[in-house]
Amino acid sequence: MLMLVMGAAPILAPLIGGAVSQFAGWKALFGMLAVTSLICLVAVFRLLPETRHISSEIPGSFQVLRDRGFVGHALSGGLAYAGMFAYITGSSFVFIEVFGVPSHHFGWVFGTNAAALIASSQLNRKLLLKREVKWVLRRAFLSLALAGSFLAVGGYLNWGFWGVAVPLWAYVGILGMIYPNTTAVALQGQGARAGAASAWLGTFQFSLAGGAAWMVSWLHDGSALAMASVVGGCGISSLAVYRIVDQWGRSGSISDYLRPVGSSAGNRAVARSGAITNTTYKEGTPRSP
Repeated sequence: MLMLVMGAAPILAPLIGGAVSQFAGWKALFGMLAVTSLICLVAVFRLLPETRHISSEIPGSFQVLRDRGFVGHALSGGLAYAGMFAYITGSSFVFIEVFGVPSHHFGWVFGTNAAALIASSQLNRKLLLKREVKWVLRRAFLSLALAGSFLAVGGYLNWGFWGVAVPLWAYVGILGMIYPNTTAVALQGQGARAGAASAWLGTFQFSLAGGAAWMVSWLHDGSALAMASVVGGCGISSLAVYRIVDQWGRSGSISDYLRPVGSSAGNRAVARSGAITNTTYKEGTPRSP
């Protein structure tokens, strides 16, 4: 459900934004953002009660970084997610300026990729009913690296619109299997450190994403190559990091992260949410090496 909502937003936002800017001008977009932000602020205070119990225990914010399983999954998922931001940064220029897509039609290109993200997240939910998360992640990271490689080659060899659009569509779609699973595995079993782990997870993800966006701007040469190469590099590097994490799992260093327990019925119930949760895996914090 979370990936469904996150996937719907990129579909609707460019379509609505393109229509508003066409009829009311680009300044009206900032007015819409201000009103939307105010609505969100009111909703947070009125509809979301505090769920954390007050505790005198001080969580070990930096102890999380000694956890191989957490850091490995956070980095591999963050690198994959960084490719998404490289795409967001460079796609408007590539498709509008390089490939000549009308600006009011760009939302459809963006929306098609977001639709792939939604479909992939729903497929992920189905796969988790029958397969372990490591089975899904191994194949998802490999597919992501292949899509990124084809995208980089397409940008370098000037394969045109379809040579960039198709592998980019595949890359964004595959994120629907990687992002929720790596996030859930990284946070599973953190216990009292869950807040610190979530903060570090966001720090990793958006630091890498910001670096990828900057890299697209720095490499900009008026073609699709900058965006394509950065997205491709993110896909390949995420696979390399996950291979190391997977090897740790095979050797038993982080086995608590990857060994499901409980009934198949319980696993099916968890998979309905689209990703794994703490109830699917052993309780307790994995030992740091």
